[in-house]
Amino acid sequence: MKAAQSNLFSQSVCWCQNVVDGVQLRVYMQPNAKTTEAAGEFNGALKIRLNAPPVDGKANKSAMRLAG
Repeated sequence: MKAAQSNLFSQSVCWCQNVVDGVQLRVYMQPNAKTTEAAGEFNGALKIRLNAPPVDGKANKSAMRLAG
């Protein structure tokens, strides 16, 4: 995943928060992108572009690899 640029993220939007067991992220996933990368914010969520189609669970598997 490419390093996210600091100017992509607003200080006023809280897409990450502490919870009892760790952290909770609000994420928007965009499948069929050219590359897998963090792409800033979208409607108050961290936008992640996935280089995988939303077919047969491929985008889900790509997201799990990214998270893991």
